[in-house]
Amino acid sequence: ALEVGVLVAVSCVCIDVDHLMYSYADLNIISQIKPSLVEHMRGLVTQVARFYIYGDISNPLVEYLDKAQMVIDQVLDLYKEFKFGVDLIALSCTPIFDADVQSIASTGLNMIHEARLILQARTIWPYYDTIVHTVLCDNISASLGGIIGLQVVVCLILFPLSTLHAHQYLVQRAFFQEKAIARIKARREERRERRQGTRSLELHHVHGKVADSKPDPGETTTSDVDSSDTDPQHDSD
Repeated sequence: ALEVGVLVAVSCVCIDVDHLMYSYADLNIISQIKPSLVEHMRGLVTQVARFYIYGDISNPLVEYLDKAQMVIDQVLDLYKEFKFGVDLIALSCTPIFDADVQSIASTGLNMIHEARLILQARTIWPYYDTIVHTVLCDNISASLGGIIGLQVVVCLILFPLSTLHAHQYLVQRAFFQEKAIARIKARREERRERRQGTRSLELHHVHGKVADSKPDPGETTTSDVDSSDTDPQHDSD
């Protein structure tokens, strides 16, 4: 649910992301600067944002650079025009000779030139396009969509299939366990019957031997005959 909400929010932002960024720049400047400078800075920031986002107006920052360059050029021209007077003053104040106005002006002009290159639209636009259009609207949206699609596949397809396979495995295992237990019980019964049969045979054999060893009551043994022949009373009779 969180991924879906984030994806919906990013999609709504990316419907007109340039207008949203332009409005954000206009609103954010109000909370970042002093109230006395709000009107001036609001106009400057909105114009800068419009230049870099839409490109239908001139860059106001370049206008400030133009003014700075104009001031440096005017100072340099005045210095060249009144250089003779400056040299006369330097006779009484020798440190003025150490002031290299030409070098200072050249350094300022080089800085303005570098600033012009940095503030060009072709320098700023690739960063804006990469962060806002590519990363935010393309990569993040695609990544969230891929995550949601993967979760749908895993939760609604793979997880039920794995649950079904696990259930089938458990059922088959229980069935095989019951068969194995039944086989073990059958083997135990078979062994018990064999033991009982062996014991009965042994008992029958023992009883047979005992029966064979006992004499028949109707038969006269040799010892009885001998005892009768040797009995004195029997001879006297």
